Amino acid sequence: MSRLRGLSRPAVLVLALVSSLARPSAAQDGAAQDAAAEDRGANIVKGMIGGGMLGAEVVMLTESALRLRPGWAYLLGGTAGAAGGAYLGYELCDDSSNRPPAYLLAGGIALIIPTIMGVLTATQYEPSGPLERDTDDDTDDDADENADMRLELPRVGLAQTFSREDLARFRVRQVSELHLTFLRGAF
Repeated sequence: MSRLRGLSRPAVLVLALVSSLARPSAAQDGAAQDAAAEDRGANIVKGMIGGGMLGAEVVMLTESALRLRPGWAYLLGGTAGAAGGAYLGYELCDDSSNRPPAYLLAGGIALIIPTIMGVLTATQYEPSGPLERDTDDDTDDDADENADMRLELPRVGLAQTFSREDLARFRVRQVSELHLTFLRGAF
């Protein structure tokens, strides 16, 4: 600070201008390059993993939509889709932006459960026959008897919680329960 007091204002401004135009030292430049290379490497890994996951999931979801039964088809298709997706993820994430690899990875994670459910439904699920109907079911008899699962409008019902024997045995107050049925079927 004492050195700057002896300099005039124009000299200080020139010194500030020259120091702002100076290049970083080799050590600083190397650290920045190392950090950029590390970020690029992390982006490529994320892109390859996300692309591989998405590639395998897209192929396996397509196979399950076509109701392919053999397990080897899913293994072969999933492997080929993962290899293609990983290559495309590598090519897509070659730049310095971190958005494409993040989107690929998020998409791959988001499709895990639907893919598992689709493959299991296509390969393992075998309906045993028509659903058994309740006697209090008020749906039309013209409905498809062979439907494995159907989505109905929600039903609302009230029921007593305890039977008369439970009331006498436990000496509790009767309480009503609200029953909501959203989905009915056999899995």
